[in-house]
This record gives sequence, structure tokens and C-alpha cells, in this order.
Amino acid sequence: MIPPRGPGLPPSRLLHEAQGIRVFHRPGRTAWSLIVLGPRQPDPQPHNWWGIGLARREEVDVIGIAARDFTWFPPAAMAELLPVIRATARPEAVAYGFSMGGYAALKYGRALGARGVLALSPQYSIDPADGTVGRRGLTYYDPALHAGMRVTPGEYPDPALLIWDPLVGPDDRHARAIAALPGIRPLPLRMAGHATPAVLAETRRIVPVAEALLAGDAARAAAIIREARRQAPTVLSALVPVLQARGRDRWAEAARRRMADARPNRARAIEAEARARARLGDAAGELRALRRWVAAAPGDLEPRLRLVETLLAAGRPALAIRAGREAIAAGLADARLHAALAEAEAALPPRGARPARPVARLLHETAGLRLWHREGEGPGTLVVLGPPRASPAEAASWWGQAMTAAIGWPALAISAHGEGGYSPAEMAALFPHLRAAAQGPLLAFGAGAGGHAALRHARAMGAVAAIAVSPLVPAAAPPDLLPEGPPPLAILAFDPLRPPERIHAGRLLGLPGLLAARLPRAGAGLAALLAEAGVLAPAFEAALEGDAEAAVAALRQARRASPRLRGALAAALDARGHGRWARALEASAPPPPDAPRPEDLRREAERLRLARRGAEEEAVLRRWIAAAPAEAEPRLRLAEHLAATRRAGEAAAVLQAAVAAGLGGVAARRRLVLALRAAGQGAEAVAQAEALAAATPGDAAAQVLLGEMLLAAGRGAEAEAAFARVPEEPAARLGLAVTEAAAAPDRPPGPRLAALLDAMQAGPAPEAEWQRLILRLRGQGAHRPALAAAERAALAHPASAPGRLRLARMRIAAGQDEAAIAGLRALVDEQPGAAEAWIGLAEALAATGRGAEARALLADAAARMPDHPGLALRQATLLLAAGLGARAEAAARRAIALAPGEEAAHLALVDALRRQQRLGAALEAARAGSVAVPESATLLMRLARMLREAGEPGAAADAFARLVALPQPPRQAWLGLTEALAEAGRAEEAEAAARRGIAAVPGFRALQALYGALVLARAGEGEAAAALASAMAAEGSPAAVALALADALERTGRRREALAHLGRAVAAMPGEAALEVRLGEVLLAEGRAEEAAALFARLVEAAPGLAPAWIGLSDAERMRRRIRPAVEAYRRAVAAGAEPVALRELHFRLFGEYGG
Repeated sequence: MIPPRGPGLPPSRLLHEAQGIRVFHRPGRTAWSLIVLGPRQPDPQPHNWWGIGLARREEVDVIGIAARDFTWFPPAAMAELLPVIRATARPEAVAYGFSMGGYAALKYGRALGARGVLALSPQYSIDPADGTVGRRGLTYYDPALHAGMRVTPGEYPDPALLIWDPLVGPDDRHARAIAALPGIRPLPLRMAGHATPAVLAETRRIVPVAEALLAGDAARAAAIIREARRQAPTVLSALVPVLQARGRDRWAEAARRRMADARPNRARAIEAEARARARLGDAAGELRALRRWVAAAPGDLEPRLRLVETLLAAGRPALAIRAGREAIAAGLADARLHAALAEAEAALPPRGARPARPVARLLHETAGLRLWHREGEGPGTLVVLGPPRASPAEAASWWGQAMTAAIGWPALAISAHGEGGYSPAEMAALFPHLRAAAQGPLLAFGAGAGGHAALRHARAMGAVAAIAVSPLVPAAAPPDLLPEGPPPLAILAFDPLRPPERIHAGRLLGLPGLLAARLPRAGAGLAALLAEAGVLAPAFEAALEGDAEAAVAALRQARRASPRLRGALAAALDARGHGRWARALEASAPPPPDAPRPEDLRREAERLRLARRGAEEEAVLRRWIAAAPAEAEPRLRLAEHLAATRRAGEAAAVLQAAVAAGLGGVAARRRLVLALRAAGQGAEAVAQAEALAAATPGDAAAQVLLGEMLLAAGRGAEAEAAFARVPEEPAARLGLAVTEAAAAPDRPPGPRLAALLDAMQAGPAPEAEWQRLILRLRGQGAHRPALAAAERAALAHPASAPGRLRLARMRIAAGQDEAAIAGLRALVDEQPGAAEAWIGLAEALAATGRGAEARALLADAAARMPDHPGLALRQATLLLAAGLGARAEAAARRAIALAPGEEAAHLALVDALRRQQRLGAALEAARAGSVAVPESATLLMRLARMLREAGEPGAAADAFARLVALPQPPRQAWLGLTEALAEAGRAEEAEAAARRGIAAVPGFRALQALYGALVLARAGEGEAAAALASAMAAEGSPAAVALALADALERTGRRREALAHLGRAVAAMPGEAALEVRLGEVLLAEGRAEEAAALFARLVEAAPGLAPAWIGLSDAERMRRRIRPAVEAYRRAVAAGAEPVALRELHFRLFGEYGG
């Protein structure tokens, strides 16, 4: 039980962060901790993370683990976080996770020290090889992060409750796989939907359920949850439409009353209704509920994503695209939304099939009315009726033209002129022409006298809905204001604070069937105010769907988005002496395009990060830094992005600038140290770590960081001293043990490491901690101590197949082949159903030269587990290695049949067919693979290259085009696309592709040279230089342009012109080392070794660290037959950090073999 309330509790705080996962702690009054793992949270903060509401409400001690991206809590990140979590948690804990967090609660339950697990709507795995992943999961699958990720026995405690709604297809697929595991207690909750935590949150049952699990009473926990389901408003909300559909109206009404009495969360209740209507096949009802859900939760991505997907499934891609763009405009987007939008774009008719929209044309006219028609695309046709005019409207002047153009729907405009207004007789004469031109259902929208006309004539014209804005009832109107009656849905929008509008609206609202949308403080011109923000389309869509509530909510949102309304309110506040409020209101307005708000840039950067559009994200981050130079976050985010794209040197430069500006505090300085080490600047990393430790003498983490940097720099004694200053820190004890092992890499563990291993085995420590220790030891070259640690880890976790497989690989590397194979045979005997054990044993046999035995073993395993795709795939690769192409083909086809989305299986099939010289079949297999796994860059690259080899450059260009459209495509794809287009004779498209590639991949010299060569093929050197300068504008370097032109000239066989050009460029831009190095290289290619040697010697004298100049000097001396100076220059190139590929090639030129 929770103790009674006493003094206030400490606030929530951030404990640690690793790889985009943040850990928070909110202390509570319980003697146990609840460790919550939620779904993806874009920007979790100490005051706002999934689970903090529960912590505040129930005063439970809660540790929150929040992932900023859909990463499924990868092991490397969790290995860093688990010690922090276990050190903070109370002696007893329960893991409570939802969706992606539900997976993590099971996967890391034991490692977290949990006594029990509550896994709500969890995933089993998103690895296609495991057979449970759906389309959404595939969006986030990354083989580097998620291979072998499925939940396995031993990772979760007993009891582990599995809670899900079996009516939610994807959840049921994952849950069935999890429920088959030993020790899992399945608890299906029908009608709960995906958001199963709502059942416990709405009924406040989480605490008693957790206490039952801590007591080991899983049956009582399940009973509490079942009772909560019967009372949860979310479930009742989903039950109502089901009961209605079955004719149980009395029961439905009783359920609705119980739901209302419980005061449910409105958004959750609408979500439940939407899911229920989807299951009933009520498409229109589902869309209405989804629109209400969007209105009830405007800051939530899920309802918007569901709306996009539902519209797409209903065959309405244009509306799906509009809904998706509205989500992006609201700052709500992730990779799922962008994938759905891409699918909707693909579902649209080809642009060539959509004719350009013509200008409006006059369909018909009477004495006082004109009917105009403009074509468009949309779910229906807008019929707009404006205030009467003095003279007839022309094609470019009818009321509502700008609004309908912005929305893009088909539009019919009825324009009145003269004194007759919208007379019934003249309107009746227009209706046949109006109906003949209409596309889909009609929506009448009018203002002023046109608003009254929209209501009065909507039913006669056949409209399903009407929206009247500030309607004016003519003085001569008959007593019966709507003789035909209103249409099925009629909304009257007006400003109740304006007396004329209030009076006219009052006359109309006395009639039945009209719904009021009161929009105060809008002033005159309400229709223009609603249209100016460009967000009226949702109101119109909801009206056509018959969803009055959502339509009114959308009109209110359009009012709030109006810049004119904000300005008027700010002026009124200022006039009343509330200047500070007025300024705040003005500041919250959307900025002009040339002055982006930092917050908008932050959202845009986050959207691009989730969409994996790295180049665009980087550009936005740099704009954010420019817009907010005093903020640390954009600089830290940019550094994180640069580090993730393997540009550690640039990341270090960004962090150095932040630290110099006093931004980011200790966090920025720590990241700077790590970035410098990643950039290979070990001495500078040590210097920065020493400065940080000196500046924060009481910070144990700074001492540990210093020790790690010293250890990485090979300064073991100093590292040991740093770690010894904080011996109580677990990381320092680890550092001391690793330092000891690094000093004696070929000996058994010393006393410190032995003591650490004893303590870890006694725990036993979680497997992730063992893995971290082994990696640290191997990183220091301490292979014998690492092997000893792996052996102890296998003893501590004997049921862990990954740990024993790792041990076997290390034994093979140490020459202990028989011990490795014996250990794996034992693992296969103990876990005959573990496919990875069979695969590991087969790999060990193959690695020790026993290929035939490995193949026989896998054949036996495949016979035992015929439905396991991983076994079939490994069979295929081993058969390929043995040159058995036909048998490898059969195994690869079996793997594809079992896991159609497995990239490696398709690649194995292509390789098997090529091995048999069946090139046509291999090409077809590559085509099929690229369709089955459309996001696979490797398959698309293989297909495109094979098409070029087959002499089909046009088809290759199409494959390369698909490849560059993927998030973060390989840069070689741009080169391949350009070359294929050029080979196909499509020179203009080739140049355009090269320009796009140059913008997407700055500094890609091969592509720049190819573009220059394409321009040179049709124009002179001057035009090529201008074209390169334009394409490379983002780089902003005349030297880079000159270098690209030289490469282009040489590519086209015009080496002497390249030489002359470089000579001019060097003279014009003295000090540009890259130009001088390139000049030397061309001199060498021309056989002018003496001049090249002199040039390179001058360069290395001025800049001893210029590695390319040392390589050039070595080549020049080699050509001059001065071997000793050539070898010395090679050594200096190595010391200067030359690129490994360049060094290997130089080694071959010098010594006739590859090295280094």
C-alpha cells in the first residue's frame, strides 16, 4: 500500500541519456519502484514523460525510460542505462511497458531487476525473420540495431503478464508469438484497442496490480485487470457502436450512461469508438470518429496518422495527402506518416493524366444570377454563394475564388447582382446545369445574403450540407425562412458579439435542424477571416461526412489560426493597458517566411530526423543555430547528427564553438571530449578531459571520462590514477580492471579484474553488463582477459544462447577450435529448438575448415525446424561458399518463402543464380527482391548495376532513381543514376540528376567531375565552370569548383588542359593546398616527376601534417627511382593519418603487394 501523504516529494529529474533514450526518476512514497517504458516520445523532459502523470497521481516511485525515436531500446544503449536504473530503483520493482516499451519491459525485465512485468500491447520483434512484423514495423527495422531482437525465455521474470486486445490485428500477431513462450501469462482484453494502458489508468488499478505481482500472485493481478476492463470508459465507448449495430439499443444506452458517469478522457473515448467502427466495417462512421479524435487531440500524431491511412485505404489519396500535410504543418510527423504520404502520392493518377485546371467558365445565367464552374479534385463539389453585387461577376471576380483555389476542390459559384438577390425562380433555372457539372456530393457555403441562400436552397440543389457564415436574412424574406427545410447537416457560423449577426442568426436558429458555431471577436468579414489561414478544408470534409461536431471544431480552429484575429485581439489588449499580454499574443503568431521561429525549426529538424532526411535536417539545424545563437540545443543536436554521419571532426568543431560561447555546460564539454576521440584527436581529447576534470573537481563522472581518454591514448598509469580518485564509482572500478588487463593482455585476469568478475557472477550481473566489459577488454587488445570474462559470463547466464555463441567465436579466434565446437554442441543439445545455436555451431565448423559437416548439420536443423527462415538463409550462404549453386538456390528460395521481406535471402538467391551463370534469372530475382523489400538500398543497387551490365541503362536509371529516393541513399547511387542516364542518351536528365546529387552529397568529387564532363561534352570550359559553380553553391568555395573542373577535364581525356587550368587556379588562389596537391598528381600522370617532387616537397615543408602531399611525394620519388626517400615519405603519410585506401594502394605501388 502507499503510505499516507506527508511532506512534498522531490521533483522529477533526468538521470542519464544514451543514444536518444532518456531515464528520469520521480521519487514516490512506495517501498517499491515502477519502471515504466513507454512508446516513442519525441521530446521527453523532466516535467513531461510517459508515466509522470501516474507518478504524480499515485505518488509511486517511478523510473521512466523514454526513447525519442522508434529504436526499440537497442542493447548498446540499454547496456549503458541499466546500471543507472538498477542503482536508483528500490529493492523491489515492477516493469510496466506499453507498445515498444512493452517489448522492452519483457526483453530487459530481469536485467532491470524487476520482480514482475506488465507488458501492454507489446511487440515480439520487428525483425522480418521473426515473422511478426507488419508494414509499420518494417519502416523502423534496422539490421544493425534489430537483428536477433526477439523476446526469449530468461529475459523476463515470472510473473510476466501479457495484455492486449485480440481484435487489433498487429497486436494479436505479436501477442500470439509472445504467449507461446514459457512463463508468460496471457490476458486478452477485447475492446480495449491498442491503447490498453487506458484501462488501468482510467480505473486507477495500476498500483494494486503491481502490488499483486510483487506478492507473486499473478491470478489476483489478472482478476483486478479484468474487473478494470468492465469499468473502463474506453472499453464502454468501443462497446456502444457494437451494441447498436447488433440492435441492442437499450444495452448501448446503458453503456453510454456508465461511460458518461465515469467522465472519460474524451480523446481516448473517441479513439475507442473509431476502432470499434473500423471493426464493424462502418467506414463513414470511422472517418467521422477519426475527425473528432483529431479535433479532441490536436497535438497527437496518432489520430492524424490513422486518418491518413484510413482515407488511403478508402481510395481517397488526395484527401489522405491533405490530412498528412496538415499533420506536418502542426509539427506532428514521423517516418510512418511520411511513408503513408509517399504511398498516397503513388496512388494518385500520373500527373500527365491530370489536366491543368482551366479558368472558370460561365455555365448559365439569368437576369440576376450567374453560374460559374471551375474544375478541381476533391471529395465533393463546393457551391459558393457570396453577398450580391451591383454588377455581374466576371470569370476572375466571383466571390470565394481565392478560397476555392487554395482548397483545390471542384467549385460552382452562384453570383447574384441587381436587386433580386437569390430569387427562388432564378435559382431553380440554374439547378439543372449545376447538378450536371457537379462531381460527388455538394456542399453549399455562403456568406451574408449568400449564407441565407445557401441554407434556403441547399436541399433543392441536392446539397448534403450547408455552412452559412454571418448570414443575412433579406428584409423581404417570407415568414417561412427555409421553405424546403435545411439540408441533412446545416451549420450557422457567426460572431455573437456583433449585434447585426446575433439578430439574424437568432431568427434562423429558431428553426429546427440548424447547428450554431459561435465564433466571438471575429468582427466584420468572418468568411475572409476563416479563409485567410488556409485551413478550411477539414471543416468542409467533416461536413460532407455528416460529422457536425468535427466541422464546428474545424471552424473554430480556422478562427484561432487567423492572423487578422490575432492582430485585432492584440490591439484591443494594448488599448486596455495589457501591453505585455498583447506582445505575448503577437509573439505566438506564426512568423513570416523569412524569420522562422526557433521552435518551428526544432520541430522541422525533428521531423526530418525521423524521416531520415539527413542533409535537410543538417540545413535546418544550421538555420536554427543562426536563429537562436544563444541556445545550446541546436548546437548539440547538430553535433549529434554529424557524429551519427561519421563526421566526428565536424562534430568536434561545432562543440568547440559551443563550449567557447559558454553554451551547453558540462554536457557539451563531455560530448566534445568524446567527439575528439572519435575524430582521432586523442591528445586534444585528453587535454579537454583534463580541463573538464579540473573545472569540476567533485564530479566523479569527469574523473572517469578522463581515465577513459587516458586509457584510449595508451597512458595506462595516468588512467589508473584518474580511476583511483573515485574508486567507489562502478565505472571507475570497471576502468581499473580494464587498465590492469590492458597492461598484461596475454595473461590471466589480475586481482582487480578477478574481483570484478567474481562480483558480477555472484549477482549475477545482467548480460548486457558482461557484454560491455568484454567489448572494453577487446578494445584494449586484452584478448585473454576478454576470453576469461566471456567464460564467466556463460557460467553466470548458462541459458543465454547469444552469450555462449559469443564465447565460441572468441575461442575460435584464440585457436581453441575444439573447445568452441564442444561448447556449441552442448548448447544445441540443451536448446534443440534454438535455431541460433545450430547456426552458430555450423558457422564454427565452417570457420575451422569442416564445411561438409556444417552443411549436413544445417540440413538436419532445417528438417527439425522447417519454418525457420534464418536456418534456410544460412544454409544458402554455406552452400554458396562451397560453390553448390543449385542447392544454394533452393535454400534461398525456401528462405524467401518463409520471410519474403528478408533482404539477405533475396541477395543470396541472386548470388546463387549468378554462380550458375543464369544471368537472366538472377536479374529477375533482383527485380522481385526490390519489389518485396522496397526500402533495401543494397537490393536496388545490385539490381541497377546488373541492369547496366545487361546493357539496359534506361531500366538501370529507373532503379537508381528509386534508390536515391530512399532516406539516406548511398552516395554512389547518385553517380550510378547520372551515368545510367548518360548511357541511355538522356543527357539533360543526367545533368539534372548530377545537380541534385551534388546538392544532396556535398564534397562528392567523383560526381562533380562527372557533371563537369557532361557539360564539357556540349559546351566550353567557361560554361562548365559556371555550371559547376551553380551546382556547388552550397559549398561556397572557388577552390572546390576549380578542383572539380580539373577532374572533369581529366575525365574527358583533356589532361593538358586540366594541367593548364590548375596552374592558373593555383596562381589565382595561393595557399589552397588541395589545388596544389591535385596539380602535383596531374604532373605525375604526365610523367613530369621532377616538377611534381619539387611541388610536393614544398607542400610538406610548409604543412608537415598534409597526408595527401606525402603520398604524392612518395609516388614522385618512386618514379625518380629514389626508393629510400619514397619509403620515408610513405611512413610520413602513415603518421599524418592518410586515408587507409590511399595507403594500401601506395603500398602496392611501392612493394608490389597490398598492406596496411
